[in-house]
Amino acid sequence: NGLVPIVEPEILPEGDHDLDTCQRVTEKVLAATYKALSEHHIFLEGTLLKPNMVTA
Repeated sequence: NGLVPIVEPEILPEGDHDLDTCQRVTEKVLAATYKALSEHHIFLEGTLLKPNMVTA
């Protein structure tokens, strides 16, 4: 159909956290997002990830 799913999980860089915490949260969110996409039979290789910046 020519459509490409753009995956853009929203991770807000608010609050008092260090770089390690931000990285762990980002990894958990991305893993959960792609797990859900896989469970819904989305062709993962055909998706485009628009990542957030991991900042402290």
